[in-house]
Amino acid sequence: MNLRSGTRLLHTTTAVAAQARAPVHDASNSRFLYPVETGEEAVLLYKRERKDVWNLYHTEVPQSQQGKGLGALLADAAFKHVKDNGIHVKITSLI
Repeated sequence: MNLRSGTRLLHTTTAVAAQARAPVHDASNSRFLYPVETGEEAVLLYKRERKDVWNLYHTEVPQSQQGKGLGALLADAAFKHVKDNGIHVKITSLI
């Protein structure tokens, strides 16, 4: 392996790792966050209706980041969390 191909591999690995970041669960504010390069955040909000029941009611993705799968990424993180913790889910709109 030469230095040049090793450098390309490093850049490719770094780019894949950056895209594979996981959303952050901000439990104290009942939300999942995904920071984006613009300094903004994509969010999924939920309300704890009981200890074992969450109402997932809102997602918001900055307009510049829409269509890139960030809402799905947030939903996947929330669903994984509730499944792993035995929490039941309601999906509504509180508007």
